[in-house]
Amino acid sequence: MAFAGETFAAGVTTDAAYEFSSYRVTYRYRFFRGSTWTWKGGVTAFVRDARIALE
Repeated sequence: MAFAGETFAAGVTTDAAYEFSSYRVTYRYRFFRGSTWTWKGGVTAFVRDARIALE
């Protein structure tokens, strides 16, 4: 089997590591606040990071 430019032989013990991380940042702003209506807006950034390794 080949992974990331390396070849791994069949029948040999192989260790695998998986790490998944995610980060989220949100910003919200209230434009108007009345007695019956409220206007809000915002943005969210969502970043995912993954690491997979074989030895």
